[in-house]
Amino acid sequence: MDQMTIFDYENKQEIPLMKWIPCKERLPEREGWYIVTEWSPEERNWDVTMDKWRFKDGQGEWAFSLMEKVLAWMPMPEIYEEVNE
Repeated sequence: MDQMTIFDYENKQEIPLMKWIPCKERLPEREGWYIVTEWSPEERNWDVTMDKWRFKDGQGEWAFSLMEKVLAWMPMPEIYEEVNE
């Protein structure tokens, strides 16, 4: 099976789903929820969670990663919708 992708209409390119994008490489261009990998220096552990990317004072930032450092992110998958037949 081929890797699933989404089409980024703004940048006119296919983006593979479930592929980590390092924050050093690029950050989200749109506000919204993303799956992120965080490093917590206080707890000295990794975590995979969801966080909201937002723009504040012209700068992009992760909304809920106060003590943690977001290292990589990926787009959220489409929401599951059950088909009633």
